[in-house]
Amino acid sequence: MKSKAIGFLIMGFITLLGCNPYKGFKGVDKKGMGRKPPSVEVVNGYEKDQKKGNRKMKREMKRRRRIYGAPTK
Repeated sequence: MKSKAIGFLIMGFITLLGCNPYKGFKGVDKKGMGRKPPSVEVVNGYEKDQKKGNRKMKREMKRRRRIYGAPTK
């Protein structure tokens, strides 16, 4: 009987540690909200990805102009 009680106690403890309502969200840590709300983190991430994509496209176009012999600016 004691071993079952100890087993249930351990399982309950593991379950409590495994449940984290903030897990998987950007801008949120285990203790709660970070410095910025998650919506701001998402917007900043989107803008950052957009800038990165634009830079990548500009580099690619510059490379193609150089390969095909078109005059560069």
